[in-house]
Amino acid sequence: MKQLYFLLCLLGLLSLSTQLQADDWTYDFEDFAKQSNGEGALTPMDVTLNGLEWHLCGVTNSGGHWSDWKNGESSLKVFGQVYSSAKEMTNITLVTKRDLGTLKFWVRSNERWSGDGRQISWIIQWSADGETWVTVGDPFVPTDEPSEVTREINQKSAQLRIVREDYQTYDYTKPTESFANVFHLDDMTITDMGGATPAPTLTTTAGSEIDFGEITLGESVEKRFTISYGGLEEKPTLQLQGDDTVDFTITSQETKAEGEDEVTLVCKASQRGNHTASLEVSYGELKVSIVLKMAGKKKDTTKLYSGGDGTKENPYLISSAEDLMELSSEVEGNQNPYADTYFKMTANISMADAQGFRPIGNDWGRDTSDPTRFRPFSGIFDGDGHAITDFNVEWSEQMFSGLFGIVKNATIKNLTLSKSKIYGTAGLGGIVGVAMGSITMENCHTTSDVTVWSNSFYAGGLIAGALFGDKSKTSRISSCTNAATVKGEVGGIGGVIGVAGHPGLIIERCGNYGSVSDKNSTIGGIVAIVTHPVVITDCFNVGYLEAVDTQDAENTRSGGIVGDTDLADGVQSLDEVLSISNCYNIGESNKKAPKFHPIFDATEIASQVKLSNNYYSSDVYGEMYDQNVSGEAAAINVSLEEMKTKEFLNKLNHGRKVWSIIPGENDGYPVPFYQEDDAVETPTAMLDLVVKIEDGMLLVEGNYSDINLYDIHGVQLDPTALLERGVYVVRVSVDGQSAVYKLLY
Repeated sequence: MKQLYFLLCLLGLLSLSTQLQADDWTYDFEDFAKQSNGEGALTPMDVTLNGLEWHLCGVTNSGGHWSDWKNGESSLKVFGQVYSSAKEMTNITLVTKRDLGTLKFWVRSNERWSGDGRQISWIIQWSADGETWVTVGDPFVPTDEPSEVTREINQKSAQLRIVREDYQTYDYTKPTESFANVFHLDDMTITDMGGATPAPTLTTTAGSEIDFGEITLGESVEKRFTISYGGLEEKPTLQLQGDDTVDFTITSQETKAEGEDEVTLVCKASQRGNHTASLEVSYGELKVSIVLKMAGKKKDTTKLYSGGDGTKENPYLISSAEDLMELSSEVEGNQNPYADTYFKMTANISMADAQGFRPIGNDWGRDTSDPTRFRPFSGIFDGDGHAITDFNVEWSEQMFSGLFGIVKNATIKNLTLSKSKIYGTAGLGGIVGVAMGSITMENCHTTSDVTVWSNSFYAGGLIAGALFGDKSKTSRISSCTNAATVKGEVGGIGGVIGVAGHPGLIIERCGNYGSVSDKNSTIGGIVAIVTHPVVITDCFNVGYLEAVDTQDAENTRSGGIVGDTDLADGVQSLDEVLSISNCYNIGESNKKAPKFHPIFDATEIASQVKLSNNYYSSDVYGEMYDQNVSGEAAAINVSLEEMKTKEFLNKLNHGRKVWSIIPGENDGYPVPFYQEDDAVETPTAMLDLVVKIEDGMLLVEGNYSDINLYDIHGVQLDPTALLERGVYVVRVSVDGQSAVYKLLY
């Protein structure tokens, strides 16, 4: 009888144990401060929360702030970025293995970061071994209002974690802002898996990264790994992502067994330095991201750069940040200006790891009495349609700065600057600080994710100043655009160029999209200040212009094309005239007449200025700028609606073939980019088309019959290929009609 009683008790205990295992796990974070011993976001911690072991980093207790909880008076305060002293990036990891069913919790943005767009994406992952992690569902982004996050995991004996979506690639040792992207997490529940069907699985043998190591330029290395998957009737798909994908190729994906594929990757080094990309493996809603690394090295360390000999036929090849560092060192240390020497970029280049970079050509750290003080670059640099990115520098005490600091009789062409922040003092340019002798700049661009900020005077989105010119040599800036934000403190801040001081300088077919501002005085959409006669033709400004004079309002001058000039009245000859023609400006400004003019205020030096065929819109400024200068209207008023028509295009072209209206570009206003079959009036069938480049991929939304993609040299490209930074032309056909789109990526 006692044995039967013992057996019944044992069965009861087993039943109770099973029932406990099936119970939901919950935690409301009301006593988290006690559990964590008051430790903050800088301290990784191991804690027990309602019977489960957790490892946490980058979190702390909410501290009772009134908006910090969903339920009760406390929540988990989660930081997207933490000081690098934490030796670990933010993660919320369940260490105890258990059957995971449904995970639920509430999130909301911290009040400090509410509504400012700086919240980041987070993901939920599970793991069977604590090493290989599988993402469940889509990322979530905390918002100002509380929202519930729910994910079906359905995995036996597994761990889970909550991390940044870019957990594998984010450099937590270099946070852009410590203690940022804060959100609050509350009321977490994990149900038991029960009898649910196991969720699809996706794992790889690659881990979080594949390092191809150091590879000699031109040579290849092969790596293989296995993908295991199950739960869906489909195969995993692979996609390379990132700016350096040109070096990596997926050569095969073979099924070796049921639910198992072998993947072969090849890395061929085409550029020097450290380069990374990522391989995304997708299986239904599951995704695994693998970081790919490679370090390219020269074949011959006794030779300069990544190849070439500097001739026009065989230019020096620039493929990495190391090449640019080497060029800077040669100009600076060896005082080699590279006159009449040719350079050509072969890839997009990130400057993220280029510590201590000095502008190519500069005068830093040398006394004015030093005859070698100015050490300029005098070569021909061809970006070949590529971009320089992540050029984030602070030169608050050094003049004449930019990617190129000082150039003399140089050519810079086919180059784009993206994703960069440049902070400095006088003479700060996105691409060139100051140009001496003569300058030729063609097809160069800065994008909207660039900031050029001077704490002094003279700054430009492309060039700070063209100074010390030679009247016998023509300088030319053509087919260039600025979309960067350009800011200054003391004046002379221009969208394209700060100060134009080259006699005979020609600025043609250029445009400004970016915001141009200064705390003190003169700004201009194209040029801030003209000190010598200059020809400006076929240019436009649509960017915002803001001059906030904190000292003397009478000195503040700004203009849509040119801000101000120190030319003296009293023309001597026609070649001493500032000429502005065939231009328009519709960029809004905080300044009105007499300190602001949509083209240029020439009333004080009328005989030194020739204005012809220039336009503005009273829809933006009001009707007050049609004064006559030398018998010509300073600016002709045209409505914004008319500016998008073929009639206005004909006025701008003035019998020539320069301007076009390109669907999808510049909000329908003309740009100086001529196309032989310019349609101007967008075919009705194309009104609903959306043509753009996102994350390196060409996207065309709408109904169309054909797409053709070209680079800036007219070479036809695969419209499904991953694109590098640069300028592209897309021709889309619909119902026998076609439209051409010019896209800057």
